Amino acid sequence: MMKINSAELRDNVEKRLDLANKETIVIQRGETDTFALSKLTNIRDADLSRAITADELLTGIKSDIRHLFDIPK
Repeated sequence: MMKINSAELRDNVEKRLDLANKETIVIQRGETDTFALSKLTNIRDADLSRAITADELLTGIKSDIRHLFDIPK
């Protein structure tokens, strides 16, 4: 895994994308923003169709927490 800053990415996009084919690159922007650049593989429409929305996830989490702690709705 390589760590670079955003200026390095901007100046060498093609080189870094080629490297991201082989390994994950961590990009640091400023003091607080950190990103990961990596190649996505094997994402199919069937996988995306099974995905849930953030609202659906939150609803499920709330339900699980209520169940775990016996909290009424």
